Amino acid sequence: MNATSVVLGIAILAAGTYLLRASGVGLRSWTTIAPMLDRVLATGTAALLLAVAASSAAFDGRALDGFARVIGVAVAAVAAALRAPIIVVVVLAAGATAGLRLLGIQ
Repeated sequence: MNATSVVLGIAILAAGTYLLRASGVGLRSWTTIAPMLDRVLATGTAALLLAVAASSAAFDGRALDGFARVIGVAVAAVAAALRAPIIVVVVLAAGATAGLRLLGIQ
């Protein structure tokens, strides 16, 4: 694979993404979506993003990174659910993970 193929592939993907997003905006004015379906789609998007974030935070490659990181992610999730500011969420998660690793829990 040479540089021209990579650049061409990126350009095609960028154009396709732009056209897909633009068609969504155009179709939105033609059709109406039921409020229930709109809520389900929004919830599905949030659930998908949460699943990707949780799996990438808990795993290091193919294996579980350890209980300290998983507990740190859980602390962050609880703090976020309690609507703590983002800096507080990050500091609590990092502190919990670092504290557990300091105690020897990997």
